[in-house]
Amino acid sequence: MASRRSENISEMSNFEIIKEMEDLLKKYNRKTDKAIYKKSIVKLLQSAEVILAADVDFKKAQSDGEFLEKVILKTDVVKDSERKRMLPIFTSFDQIPDDYAEHFSLIRVQSRVCYNLMNERDDIDGLVINPFTKSMPLIKKVDDNPIRKTEVKAEIDDFVLVHNGERYVVNKWPFTIGRVGTDIEINESYISKIHTILVYKDGKYIIADNESTNGTKVNGILLKPKVPVVLHSGYKILIADEEEFEVYINE
Repeated sequence: MASRRSENISEMSNFEIIKEMEDLLKKYNRKTDKAIYKKSIVKLLQSAEVILAADVDFKKAQSDGEFLEKVILKTDVVKDSERKRMLPIFTSFDQIPDDYAEHFSLIRVQSRVCYNLMNERDDIDGLVINPFTKSMPLIKKVDDNPIRKTEVKAEIDDFVLVHNGERYVVNKWPFTIGRVGTDIEINESYISKIHTILVYKDGKYIIADNESTNGTKVNGILLKPKVPVVLHSGYKILIADEEEFEVYINE
């Protein structure tokens, strides 16, 4: 397991997060029980700054004082062994071959930027961390039912939760998160049976802690049991100080 599991990730520097991720990636690629390491890596990734390879197109760029607007980033795409199209991200410059780096601008970004790119583009099937060394893929959550695919596509930008690299399109209310019998099930002892409830009311998306044992936080603030809080895009939900969800809303 991770050597710093007991520490709060928010108190770690990006250097420490990246070092921890790279150590875990080595274990992930050596071990057969990959799920244990994948969960820890994804949790670290959500707080990390990573490196994105892209062509920068300045053709339509406009200057606004010190800033440039309408600069277009054309990100690279690599294919895995199953021919899936993956957005490559890198934990450090050491993971990028010199001949590859020569063809791109290398940009350090928050990992959520990469999640957003993956979610917004239909031609990308997922993310892959360090594709040229010891890599780890994070595939988009796919619905194999063609009827539901059409339904989800129509509502995909309304309300989405991202957890451990997977996207959950919320299109029913109330929506529950808990240990068993809920819309999102997390089978861990620290999760209450019905831990958190989300509802849509009067044009607002609302969350409430369902008197859970270990609590629910929104943007670091502990919710009072049964007291509703309005959610906005970009908010982070932390359940039992362990399971983080990022909120995406078409507002």
